[in-house]
Amino acid sequence: MSASKRMVASRGLLIALIVLISPPLIADTDISIAQTLAMGRAEHDAGQARTTVATKTRERLSRKTRLNFDLRIESALGDTGLGTRDTFAPLSRPWELSSNTRVEIDEATIAWRKRTTHLTLGKQSVAWGVLDGLQVTDRLNPVRLREGVFTETRPERISRWGLRLRTRKAGFDWDAVIQRDTTVSQVPLQGDAIAARAARLRGGLPFAEG
Repeated sequence: MSASKRMVASRGLLIALIVLISPPLIADTDISIAQTLAMGRAEHDAGQARTTVATKTRERLSRKTRLNFDLRIESALGDTGLGTRDTFAPLSRPWELSSNTRVEIDEATIAWRKRTTHLTLGKQSVAWGVLDGLQVTDRLNPVRLREGVFTETRPERISRWGLRLRTRKAGFDWDAVIQRDTTVSQVPLQGDAIAARAARLRGGLPFAEG
């Protein structure tokens, strides 16, 4: 079976799995699909092929409280790989459906809001300030570095379990975060195929991503 046919088959499997797992009948759920493909040196050789099917579920529990639940299923072909699992804390670690398919919780939170006070409890990612092209202060959450040194300048954050409180008091904005999750940045496994995602490393050439 060609790489393109295997990709279509894996995408169909992922969609079926995500529909079974997600709760679209009881909440507002969006489903998105992302695919990355990088060709190898040999003709018709998919050097890297990865499909991600993700859901975002939002359910309002009361006027002040909301439930957020984001889930992803990732599948990789050949030697593409999905990165390390042992860099995740046990409670945050993705579940393996097979050697090339994983399920991961991106967000599972209960959010409460009253006037200028916001309280979020659960698995979440926290953006802690970003300069143009640099992440000097945005270091609270680990990131995905599955392309090693070829990763984009602003890699995707990995969520952690914890509590976040934001409020405004005495004319100042206060933001406090407590995380006991020991998850660190994800890196490629030995033998995983990598591709240059960052535009600065591709000389402006396009990269196949859908």
